[in-house]
Amino acid sequence: QSVLSEIGAEDKSTLMVFNKIDRIAKGESHQLLDEVYPHQVFVSAKSGEGMAELLSELSTLLRPVRDLVELRIPHEEQRLISRVHAVGQVMEQDLSGSLACFKVLLPPDVRHEFESFIHPEPADP
Repeated sequence: QSVLSEIGAEDKSTLMVFNKIDRIAKGESHQLLDEVYPHQVFVSAKSGEGMAELLSELSTLLRPVRDLVELRIPHEEQRLISRVHAVGQVMEQDLSGSLACFKVLLPPDVRHEFESFIHPEPADP
């Protein structure tokens, strides 16, 4: 924390990553660390435990600002549906109707690719 303060980054998002959890009993020390570091992940580089959670947290932190939109895309537009998954963060999807419906967080720089498929009603956050 002192190094972050020294370089003027104390207000930046941080993620504390605690390694070697394979060496402690389940729950041991986690509660104390949860209280001190509310934004943390426990991992074991040796066993791989916690890596999925770490990648998920990093993905969330590293994603640029995104717009929540509701898309309705014809099932025939498979290329576009694949693109939604490639560039967006799909929050909800319903593929059961005549249209594939998505609530997705899209980067502003790719929104234009989906403009004609954006449902006009704002999506709930």
